[in-house]
Amino acid sequence: SGNTMDYNYRTEYTQTWTLSIQRQLTAGTVVEINYMGNRTIGADNGNVLNVPLPGPGPIDPRRPIPQLSSVRTIRWNGWGNYNAFTVKAEKRMSAGLTITSNYSWSKSMDDASDPGPTSFESNLPQDVRNLDAEKGLSSYDHRHRFVSSFVYPIPVAPLRKWQVGGIVTLQSGAPFTVVNEVDRANIGAGPAQRPNVLRNPNL
Repeated sequence: SGNTMDYNYRTEYTQTWTLSIQRQLTAGTVVEINYMGNRTIGADNGNVLNVPLPGPGPIDPRRPIPQLSSVRTIRWNGWGNYNAFTVKAEKRMSAGLTITSNYSWSKSMDDASDPGPTSFESNLPQDVRNLDAEKGLSSYDHRHRFVSSFVYPIPVAPLRKWQVGGIVTLQSGAPFTVVNEVDRANIGAGPAQRPNVLRNPNL
């Protein structure tokens, strides 16, 4: 076996763009609407070479180079994109109480969320000959996120230099990748093998 690295090295970079609109509704109330997007190009991701086509029979004789087993490699053509809309409101109330709340709707997609395996997925393609087919929600994608905080100056004389505050965070869960534990394609260890969705997975 072996490990290799794609000679066509690329420097990874990310482009980001934002648009914000802020409005003061009353003397103590400010509302802000934000959009942010970015895309990552040239990310380093893993792949596997010398993989046979799915089929019956012994695996090694069907490999492109039968004398070698699978070869792990690093490639430089990974990508990712992210879009988010955020609404933020800040309210200053009587007695110094300030409340800030924001809600974000976002979506993050990529072809692999990490160049190596994580506790949730192997981050390797299923079809090593068709990397364009690798596209899905990022493993760190949280579609909905709500954060609210408050700060309140303590009005009691001995504690007037002190403040009390709190933060609450609510967010939707992250996706996960379902993989086959058994080599159904008969291609050896390495490439991800994912089951087909036959029915609604939310049933």
